Amino acid sequence: MRTMRAYGWASVALIGGYLLAGIGHRAFDVVQWHDWQRLLQLALLPALALPLVFLPALQSRASAVLAWLGAAAPALVLLALSLGAVSAATSGFARQGSLECAVFALLGATTLAVAVARSALGLRFDAAMLIVFSATAAALALSFTVAYAAALFSDAGFTVVQLYNFGFSNPRFLGQFQTLVLPLLAAACVAPSIAPRYRSAAFVVLALTWVLAMVSMTRAIWPAFAIGMAAGFVLCPRGALRIAVAQVAAIAVAFPLSTLLLEVIPPLLGHDPGRFFADAAARLADSGSIAARGELWARALELTALHPWLGVGPMGLALDAGATAAHPHNAALQIAAEWGIPAALAAAAAAVILGVRTLQASNLGQRGAADPVALALPIALAAAAAHSMIDGVIVMPYTQVAAVVLAGWAIGMAFAESRCDRDDASRVAGASAGAIALLATIVVFVAVRPDLGVVNDREQRLLRACPACTNLGTRFWTYGVIIGEVSGATRMPLPAGLAPGAATDSR
Repeated sequence: MRTMRAYGWASVALIGGYLLAGIGHRAFDVVQWHDWQRLLQLALLPALALPLVFLPALQSRASAVLAWLGAAAPALVLLALSLGAVSAATSGFARQGSLECAVFALLGATTLAVAVARSALGLRFDAAMLIVFSATAAALALSFTVAYAAALFSDAGFTVVQLYNFGFSNPRFLGQFQTLVLPLLAAACVAPSIAPRYRSAAFVVLALTWVLAMVSMTRAIWPAFAIGMAAGFVLCPRGALRIAVAQVAAIAVAFPLSTLLLEVIPPLLGHDPGRFFADAAARLADSGSIAARGELWARALELTALHPWLGVGPMGLALDAGATAAHPHNAALQIAAEWGIPAALAAAAAAVILGVRTLQASNLGQRGAADPVALALPIALAAAAAHSMIDGVIVMPYTQVAAVVLAGWAIGMAFAESRCDRDDASRVAGASAGAIALLATIVVFVAVRPDLGVVNDREQRLLRACPACTNLGTRFWTYGVIIGEVSGATRMPLPAGLAPGAATDSR
């Protein structure tokens, strides 16, 4: 039991360290944000998952969790990963495809590992993780506040872009994390177990997080928020109403505060106004990004129709060097186009089965009103699932980590509520999951090793090999287009001017 508790607290510390370090490196000018978050992720996931290989107590608990989940979902996950591995091996860009498969395998193992950590610590894990996510949101709000003050009193002029020169290279990537954290912050505002002064602090952070969401004009947050709350009302109307009241109150504070910060204060200090209303209206009326998504979705559908069984290979859409993006901004289309329709169906079925099993055991109809945090987890995951249909939620390392942590947290909480026999003598299932994590770690190390020494030079390598590739195309790395080490990629037409194997790789 001591081993279990030590692992639980170590997991909390590692996750908290990742979330905070992932947004704070820029002061050291190490690498670009996305690459920094990816490198940290490649260290974090094995650190969380590999103890399942070496510690018998963790293997036993992981086996119990898997037995409780049933055989169907793990088998479907394994099927999807196996199909992805076959697709990668036969794609002509096996290194990149294998790397993506291995990362997804580690994400799955990490979900299990977080469930084990939650079962070890119980309610203390809930409190600690709520602090971790709230502290990360508070750090982002503080960074925004500091950037705002610096821009306001700077001779360089006041621009909204300056306000987001922290944590994420694109405010839309920050929006993905906000979709996940907003329900948790709202739950912290109304949870009876939290002292009033801390609930007040959580409300301040919640309101400031909505300010960031409004100023960044991240449109996907709004439909994702609505769908997540709708799911909450289906699961537990009373609990969802309390969370919704906190969200509406925060929005009611955030909207005039955004107006004050961008429309009122800057002109008083001699700056041009931030054009909050005008920029918001222009963003809402902008059909360009919507049309670009349509093109990406059409391309993914085209490739799915051409290669329905195995797709074009994991990370294969990054072969489109001239495309608007290196992924289709739609999770379902991405898996179908790259891994094949069978893998996409297997992954979707596994997600549904896991969700239903977890919700059945959670008994949220009874618990949701008394424990808003338990209800906030499925709300956040439903919102993230909706967000992933219009943005690259399953591509960004920071969002990947946050999402699997919440998923593992929810599974671990439901497992504890089920009060099943957690002294399962068999360690076979847990050891098997650990073995998969170990194999995935080895694949990641081998596949990513050629890139490690040139992370900061990726832009120059890309431009040398493909002068026309001016778009970042964020995928695995910041400059995410695959332009080299490609040979025999017969399942997908290569972009014009990119002969197989003719260029140096720069994902």
